[in-house]
Amino acid sequence: MLNTKRLSVVLVILLVIGLVYFGVGYFREHQQEAELATQMDDISKLLALIPRPPADLQQRLADAQQANATAKQNLLPSDVDTTLIIKNVFQLADEFNIKVIPLVTDQWTMRTVGEESYRVLTVSLSIEADFADLLDFVNRLYDSEFSIVAIDRLAIDEVVNGAAISGRIELAIYTLPVSSE
Repeated sequence: MLNTKRLSVVLVILLVIGLVYFGVGYFREHQQEAELATQMDDISKLLALIPRPPADLQQRLADAQQANATAKQNLLPSDVDTTLIIKNVFQLADEFNIKVIPLVTDQWTMRTVGEESYRVLTVSLSIEADFADLLDFVNRLYDSEFSIVAIDRLAIDEVVNGAAISGRIELAIYTLPVSSE
């Protein structure tokens, strides 16, 4: 009889422990559910504060894309007289007392910058100049008259007396692809 009593006490204790364990688990789960409901309510309130997109959003985006294409067309033409541009670069070099010898002119290639594609003509030149004159020449290349010309590479081979420079410069002439008009 003592064994039965002990067994009953042990069973009651195990039952109480099981009920407490599952009760605490249920309480925690209920508490998490309440927290999630509160978070969802807060997020719903924040989403309600975000204004709805305007009804004409698609038209606005189309207009902005058209304006971007027009601005790009005004900045970078699709058809240029490269001979005239190279001649102007040579004249500019002459203004700054820079001796320029053409080395290589590559074919037109396509180059992607960011998400945009451009036609690019690369011209390699040998140069001999005073450092200050070369600096003025480079600064002047980026004036509006030469907005479609960029320096791809400038390599200095030799510096004489701290001022005279000989080296190579690669210019890139950028235009829009003919098909993007």
